[in-house]
Amino acid sequence: MHLLALAFLALSLLAACGQPAPTTPAPAPIDRNQVVQIVSAIKLHAADTRDALKKEISTLEKTTTEFLAQPDEQTRLALQTSWRRAHLAYASAQFGFLTLDDNLRQLIFRIDAWPIQPGFIDDLPLYPASGIINDETLLLSADVLIGQHGITDEEEVALGFHSLEYLIFARPLTDFDADSASTNIQRRREFLAIAARQLVIDSDNLFLASADQFDATNYPAALAVLKQVIAGNLQKLRVAFRESNLLTANDTGHSIYSSTSLDTLSAEIEALEQFMVGYVPMEPILLAIDANAYSNFKATLAELRQLMRNSGEDEVSRANLPLFLSALIHELEAFDRMLVHQLPPS
Repeated sequence: MHLLALAFLALSLLAACGQPAPTTPAPAPIDRNQVVQIVSAIKLHAADTRDALKKEISTLEKTTTEFLAQPDEQTRLALQTSWRRAHLAYASAQFGFLTLDDNLRQLIFRIDAWPIQPGFIDDLPLYPASGIINDETLLLSADVLIGQHGITDEEEVALGFHSLEYLIFARPLTDFDADSASTNIQRRREFLAIAARQLVIDSDNLFLASADQFDATNYPAALAVLKQVIAGNLQKLRVAFRESNLLTANDTGHSIYSSTSLDTLSAEIEALEQFMVGYVPMEPILLAIDANAYSNFKATLAELRQLMRNSGEDEVSRANLPLFLSALIHELEAFDRMLVHQLPPS
């Protein structure tokens, strides 16, 4: 029966050879006001995600202070929960930041640099004297940690979410004993407080630096912003593709110490969707660029969402994530290439 079905399929394909391909109706032209309105929607959604992130990072600093005042299992659990919420809020908000200059790129590198070398921060079993925390020749201060961050390699991470993640999730509770006479323990406590405060400062500076990125009251300005948004989404999607390839690795994922690498990737995919076809109504633009590509884009997104839902328990679904992310990248690359040619001239 199986062979008969295959034979029938082969005959059907042969019969279709030489037939003209079905034509897609030409999309309706886009008016200039529509482009301005879409960029205005991007601005509003970016502001909403920034506000949510600001609130979560503020809570993260508060729970860090409470943990250091009374380091026990309850305060550490509250701190870990705050870290997860803040980092997922960043994963959602990052699509509202355009990395247009070195200052913005520097801030983002300080906020969410990964992977990290934990031995750059603290001691390891085979290297009991390693790390900034154990180097008493280094005075602990925000300026010193900023200078050390990425000093010779991008994985030499001293600041941001993932230095905090390592200390909060990977170190034992006794490493933060407030009454300890150990210099290293007191330096570890100081390091954690400085890193939490600097995350607030860096994120506030990022909010200020990016607040007017989507200001566009006329068509030429809006078109320029739209091009930057799609290019930025493509860049972030490539990072998500890298993350998906590392999900099965035990020591190289985005959020390995908190075991939230899959959650982070899921938040990023959801954010991409909201910034393109959710809260931001970019559908008319994408249809005008290429209706077939847009149909494929939405179908791939739907498949990807289903895979994400299954990936927690299903290794096959998790293994297929890079394949679908790669397809999504190619579809977004097509939009990026054709945007200049398909939209009306400025």
